[in-house]
Amino acid sequence: MQYNPAALPQIVFSIGNPVRKLSEGIGMNAFLARERYYPKTTDHARWEQIGRLLDDAKPGFLRIGYLEGSSVEGDVSPWNDAAGAFDFSHDLWRKLEWFDKWCARNGVNWMLDPWWTPRSMQVPRPGGGEVAADPSGKVSWRGAPRDPAEYAERYIRPLIRHLKHDLKMERLHWLGLFNEPIWGKLARDPDNFAVAEGDSQVRVLAKTYEEVRRVLDEDGEKSLGLIGPGHLCAWQMPPMDFLACGADPSASLAAWDMHVYFHQPDWMPEPTEDFVSTHALLQHTIRRWVDFARQQKKPFFITEMGTFFFGRPFWGQRDYETAGSHAAAIHDAQFIVRGLNEGVDGFLRWALCVDPAVDGRWSLIEWPSPESEVVPSPNIYPAYRALMRAIPPRSTVLECKALFSEGLVPRVHAVAVVTPGGSRRIVLVHDRPGRNSDVLVRVPQEWRGLVFRRTVVDEMRKGIEFPSVTPSESGEIELMITPHSITVLEESPVA
Repeated sequence: MQYNPAALPQIVFSIGNPVRKLSEGIGMNAFLARERYYPKTTDHARWEQIGRLLDDAKPGFLRIGYLEGSSVEGDVSPWNDAAGAFDFSHDLWRKLEWFDKWCARNGVNWMLDPWWTPRSMQVPRPGGGEVAADPSGKVSWRGAPRDPAEYAERYIRPLIRHLKHDLKMERLHWLGLFNEPIWGKLARDPDNFAVAEGDSQVRVLAKTYEEVRRVLDEDGEKSLGLIGPGHLCAWQMPPMDFLACGADPSASLAAWDMHVYFHQPDWMPEPTEDFVSTHALLQHTIRRWVDFARQQKKPFFITEMGTFFFGRPFWGQRDYETAGSHAAAIHDAQFIVRGLNEGVDGFLRWALCVDPAVDGRWSLIEWPSPESEVVPSPNIYPAYRALMRAIPPRSTVLECKALFSEGLVPRVHAVAVVTPGGSRRIVLVHDRPGRNSDVLVRVPQEWRGLVFRRTVVDEMRKGIEFPSVTPSESGEIELMITPHSITVLEESPVA
């Protein structure tokens, strides 16, 4: 028989047996830390707009944070540092109630994160006095707790009692304590968890987790799981740092997590000092994390993610728009699809709504000014809407093997799931610009004869429904996938 490479599909995906069930889903960071990010809860019209957009996008996981320990006007915290107590009349509690009710209606869990330590509880700053100026000239308030037991008793205990007992929040299932407490030693790294001279960050962090876990258990909150350590850099593997200093927080933590921003497309040949390829990130860092967490029978989450690769969002001359570009959205999508196959249990994009003039255009929804409506962002919203709706929390991930007949770097990545309601879904992400790719999907025997709705998000089509597809008698689906796109195949309900 004559060999004809042109007749072969470029990419073949074979869908197989169930592998695991997701602990959570795909969602967003709702960062309530600054007044300009979200309207007051008395602004019912805009909260109705936020609710309609969330109902449509269906995030499957939320991390909700506020900015403890800061000293910038307009920052939001319910803690009164001078009084050493919480202000239970603060509007933040009403916002948390609003999100918890939305989560309860939609079967979604959320994670609380106070971000940093109250100023009055921090380790005294170096250089004399309580504080030291950071290089920008602003006052830095990001020290570690000087007494982990005091922090757990005076801060965490009343916080969780108010949320769980007084406000009876149903879907608060996870608790983070500090935002990115562990960094490397780069010159531009923020001082997010300063400890006393001669002490170890990871030792103090482990002790804090231990004291907080003790307090939660004493209050009967055994089901509220601590997540940590929420570090940022892909070249770090914190368990080794913990063990090297004789501290192991494993008994205190219900899940492990990290933040991901520093990776670039596999097909991009440009060498950069700070960025690894997605393949390197997944194989050298994420896979190690997943293996480590699985051995402890714990989930592993990406609790912040996005990409700094496109444009220049965080150093030198900044470009705030690129974080919200279609290229950035597709870069996120391919990482999520591949991360699901590697064993990640939940993903949280930065962020639901932040000020683009300050933090960059990261948002799923946008509130450009106090006079404007809350609207969907042009690129991030349609991409994440497709992913979040296709893969709800606690879906079952199926085996998905890939074969490639052209080149060594794949153009298309896929994940297959069965939702808790029994719907079969396949998500395919073409992460390169320029050329279409021909794809063949081989499905299990029991999928044959099903009808799959096909929805596409690409540069021009933001969630357009294409003609439905049905597997052939041999169980194959042939598709042409457009460049820089997300394709969702969703089992259609029987009429």
